[in-house]
Amino acid sequence: TGPAGSKVVPQCDEMCPAQEIAFRRENALLHPLEKDFDVSLVKEYTRPAAGCDHGNPELLRTADALELSVEYLIDTFGREDLPFGMRFTFVEDRLRAVRQDITITRLSGEPALRLFEKQIFFLITSEYKARIERSKAFEAKLHATAIEECFQRWSELLSTRDVDVESSIGRFRGQVAAVHCLKRAADPESLLMAFEFRSLMGTELFTQIFDLILSFREGNSCRFFKLLHTLPTVSLLQSACVSLLPSIRLEGLVTISKAFKSPNVKLPLGVVSRWMGYAEDNVVFLLFLDAVGIVVEEECILPSKIDVDRVEKTDMNDPILIQL
Repeated sequence: TGPAGSKVVPQCDEMCPAQEIAFRRENALLHPLEKDFDVSLVKEYTRPAAGCDHGNPELLRTADALELSVEYLIDTFGREDLPFGMRFTFVEDRLRAVRQDITITRLSGEPALRLFEKQIFFLITSEYKARIERSKAFEAKLHATAIEECFQRWSELLSTRDVDVESSIGRFRGQVAAVHCLKRAADPESLLMAFEFRSLMGTELFTQIFDLILSFREGNSCRFFKLLHTLPTVSLLQSACVSLLPSIRLEGLVTISKAFKSPNVKLPLGVVSRWMGYAEDNVVFLLFLDAVGIVVEEECILPSKIDVDRVEKTDMNDPILIQL
């Protein structure tokens, strides 16, 4: 901010200030994705420190430049020809710089809302991919902090805006609200939060999300996965459920072991696979059973032989547990 807390008016119309471009090129501080001379540079994140003029208007991007930056970054992350870790770290850092510029320039209104929504889209969908690949570039705590920051700022901005829920912007905003609720499903207030966003989500989406959260909180894995599979495949909404899958699956196995105690009971693989949210012919389900120490006998499992202690000690970060 300027004198007496006045708002800083950004002056940079590009994705990266000319001063930073010159400095980073002269000092060989380019990310591997920026080393081709004809490739656009995007402003990198820098920590607040003595001697750093973060409030210099020439170094701060306008709303249009920030939107251009975010679009470019999301497109870059979508490039499957590049190593996952390389594009993930690049985009995550540059989006952090976007949030820094938004904060310093006090950007508000619809432009700020759209920027946070696009960042939320990246953060949620990239988490699933990062966990599946066990990427070393993924830092769960840092990622969770970024998600929480975006949702907090998004909620503050949303309270001052009206939106047509039938418009394309409104429908996407409703999905973002749904994702916000799903990411808090483990918290008691998640159901209340769903009611607060009910008008934004619309009746159909609200009903899906409310029932999904309720099923999770009740530990009803059968209903949870049935509802989950009604959501669009490989979507923002499904990706938001990633953090819920390990606990609901492991809790489901414990429930099965308690419900079918007789040593004579055998459950077909196909049945248990559906209960756990896997495809019947999915080899991943067999890997899941192996990960929790369950032996398959004649295409069946014996609930009486489920080692509950082993199940409860399963690594919650195992990618097998979060396969959709």
